[in-house]
Amino acid sequence: MKKLFILITLLVTTLTSSATPTDNVVADSALAVSVTDTTVADTTKTKKAGGFKGWIDRVLNSRAKAKNKKFDTAWVLGPAYSAVSSFTLGGVFSGFYSWDCADSTLQKSNVSAFGSISVNGTASIGVEGNNFLPHDNWRINYLLMFLTMPQRFWGVGYEAGAQQSNYGTYRRLFLQFRPEFMRRVCRGLYVGPTLDIDYTNIYNITDRADGTSPIVYSNGTDNLTFHQRVFTAGVGVSVALDTRDLVINASKGVYLRAQQLNFPSFFSNTSGYFGTADFIFSHYVKLWKGCVMAYDVHTMLTFGDVPWTRFPQLGSAYRMRGYYAGQYRDKNIAELQLELRQHIWNRFGVAVWGGCGNVWGLEPFKWSHTLPNYGIGLRFELKPRSNVRVDVGFTNKDWNVCFNMNEAF
Repeated sequence: MKKLFILITLLVTTLTSSATPTDNVVADSALAVSVTDTTVADTTKTKKAGGFKGWIDRVLNSRAKAKNKKFDTAWVLGPAYSAVSSFTLGGVFSGFYSWDCADSTLQKSNVSAFGSISVNGTASIGVEGNNFLPHDNWRINYLLMFLTMPQRFWGVGYEAGAQQSNYGTYRRLFLQFRPEFMRRVCRGLYVGPTLDIDYTNIYNITDRADGTSPIVYSNGTDNLTFHQRVFTAGVGVSVALDTRDLVINASKGVYLRAQQLNFPSFFSNTSGYFGTADFIFSHYVKLWKGCVMAYDVHTMLTFGDVPWTRFPQLGSAYRMRGYYAGQYRDKNIAELQLELRQHIWNRFGVAVWGGCGNVWGLEPFKWSHTLPNYGIGLRFELKPRSNVRVDVGFTNKDWNVCFNMNEAF
């Protein structure tokens, strides 16, 4: 009943307002109840309705018109709720701009500065962006963020995560920097170097419900101990085939990306050499008026002496929505999701999806360990084809709410 009350309250807030950091690390973001848009709505009207009805009319009709402005801005601010961060107040300031205003085919670049604070002590601040340089010859993407939050920890592997109430806790301090430089080789094909740096420190550790420490886990034969402070830095290369019509909200096209990262031992304070291989395939098809079908396949494989902070984890605002981020984690992960997105009315739309995921590595792969995921979401168009979304994800044992900007994939 508590979750149901929270959900109804937030959905009602969304319907009367404009409802962000990414799962590059954070799965939750603020639901906006206030919007400032630098593009003024129809100025030919001489009389506007007052009161609550007038405010609603302005929200519904204040969407930025398609103009080639040098720098278009918007901000969102408001409350949110999730199992990870509890009640949160957060905000995002976004800017949209073009590196070549004369080229109408060049996608708009974007930059977002975000921050949030919650009642359970979670706090984050950061900046991220995507740059499409003239003629789309270069794409430069980046994320820089700082996060501190209390987290639950079950252990590593399916069996640990399946013990729903047997988890320990700790507070996590996290810093991450991810720049990526992509050069166009030919139409739709991009290649370039990438860098991935992060630092994690955990403290205020409490035992699991069964009395065992969350920073000691078993791989079936040996007990393995976590390092409480982990610094890693990796370099690698990304190759992407991208024919999407719009990166942040595609309605057609294909996105295929392969990324290999290498982490030399001298760039880590805890382990020897390790590496990661990340693969994504997404496809978008228009089915009928206002409806887009999208499906996404993702797998991440790790090898070598991988520190626990680099284990892939299931559950985020982008894939396997509804799971507590990190409840299921291991050296490898595979995920699949299919989503239908339908425009309903004015600036509102809905989405429904279903999917599944599996983690393995320290534990062997088993089809019986495949976890289900499905859900429904509400969309509000803050900018042309830039949505705020409220998603309710269901798992085999629980459900959760997540909020974010733009589509999940």
